[in-house]
Amino acid sequence: MVGVGVPPLLVACLFGDTQLAEILIAAGATNKAAAEMTTPLVLCSMRNAASTASRLLANGADVHAVSG
Repeated sequence: MVGVGVPPLLVACLFGDTQLAEILIAAGATNKAAAEMTTPLVLCSMRNAASTASRLLANGADVHAVSG
């Protein structure tokens, strides 16, 4: 999954890297899905990355956002 065209926020969520997710959110990253990929919030849920998911939610992640 990690490769060319994968949004950095998805990578942070894949690895549960809350600090990187916070940096990316501060830089303008969003919870939107990339083409044919899941949303960062869904990926956090799938990976049991509760801390990172919590940060996304605290920064306005749309729980109703759908995959591309």
